[in-house]
Amino acid sequence: MASASFFGSVGKIPRFGIPAFYKVFAGVVGPPSRPAGHPEGDRMKAYYASLLPLDNRDGLPGDWYLISFIDFPRAVTQARSLAECIVMGQDILEIEGRDFMEKGRPLPEPSSYEAALAFTQEAMQGEGMDRARRPLVQIFALPEIDLSPVDVQIRMSRWDLRCIEARAKELGLGSDEFLIRAARAYRDAADEVY
Repeated sequence: MASASFFGSVGKIPRFGIPAFYKVFAGVVGPPSRPAGHPEGDRMKAYYASLLPLDNRDGLPGDWYLISFIDFPRAVTQARSLAECIVMGQDILEIEGRDFMEKGRPLPEPSSYEAALAFTQEAMQGEGMDRARRPLVQIFALPEIDLSPVDVQIRMSRWDLRCIEARAKELGLGSDEFLIRAARAYRDAADEVY
């Protein structure tokens, strides 16, 4: 096992009751926590991700990592540093979780720490991994995603409304569905930029 000074120690996350590999790096503490009474507190699921060090054959700045979730095979991204791994890992998990919910698919049951560790060790045998650096296993929280409809009132010019209605009609959509799809496309494009 890795030294406690750099990687942390093994313990349990109280609310989830599953083993967690506590790590502290770049001022970020690994396991998620919510204050008592937080609206999302007990409804979150926690999933493990492998943070796999990549060979830097292209000479790009930073220590690049591949982030991969054992329970979400499509949830894969990369980051230039360990601190960025936390941000990118959380983003890709929330995007994948939202996709599951929007398609009406149940979320997978979280794998154990042991399974995530075995997955990480197997992945390190793949091409392009930097075996000189140690891989990490990090836990991420996926808050419950509530897709129940809500009423929203917005203000816009009549011209904008006419343009939206005309474009929605061309696509065979109602104005509300058109606006929802446009907002999702904008949100997803923003996710790709950052």
